[in-house]
Amino acid sequence: MSWRLKLANWLSGGALDKYRERAKLATSEAEQIELQKKSIQSQLERTQLELVQANAQLQISQGLQTELGETQFQLKKIQDENRSCQESLSATKQQLERSYSKLQQTTSDLAKSQDWLQQIDTSVEVLEIKKTLPKQEFNSLWGFGISSPQSQTLATAGSIIVRGWVLGKRNAVEGVKVTYGEQTLLEVAANLPTPIVTQQYPDIPQAANSGFEFPLMVAGIPAATELNLVAVLGDGSTIPLCALTFG
Repeated sequence: MSWRLKLANWLSGGALDKYRERAKLATSEAEQIELQKKSIQSQLERTQLELVQANAQLQISQGLQTELGETQFQLKKIQDENRSCQESLSATKQQLERSYSKLQQTTSDLAKSQDWLQQIDTSVEVLEIKKTLPKQEFNSLWGFGISSPQSQTLATAGSIIVRGWVLGKRNAVEGVKVTYGEQTLLEVAANLPTPIVTQQYPDIPQAANSGFEFPLMVAGIPAATELNLVAVLGDGSTIPLCALTFG
């Protein structure tokens, strides 16, 4: 320090040194403030950068949300189309099942038809006709006769004509039936005109209408099958007449 400054400081009672110390302190504080300012500026710049990055991230997120919404919309559309395809597939499957069932039925019917035609074309012969009228029933009938078929008759078109007459004595004969074992295959009335029987029994009124006639289907009948012809009386009782054996 020069002598003039020392003198001034002495004359001012050390005030100059104090001012100088205060100036240094103010300069130091100014420097610290400048440093703080620079730090705050740097922090502000980082904050602005982070804000920009945050805005960019937000835009990306919003874009992803939009894309997600579009993806969800497309997914729902695909699900709806898939559901529609499944319903269409189910309907098509049901239609195919019905068509297949009809095809199976048609095939089965065709097979049955072919089998039926084959059975019709197969010759069936009347091997034997034998009377089965029990002795204890001889007095129950005036008589009966079978004019068709005869032994050795061949069935045509899968059937034969059964024709004859039966005349009851104690009870009128209402009809005749064909049985196989315990099962009745068919039953017809015995009331057709029979002039020949009338000539044989002119005193019996029922003789004029004691005939019967019916076709008997024998297509496919097993060999050695025996069918029975049975008279049905007015009181509900029955009388065996004859048995027809086919081969």
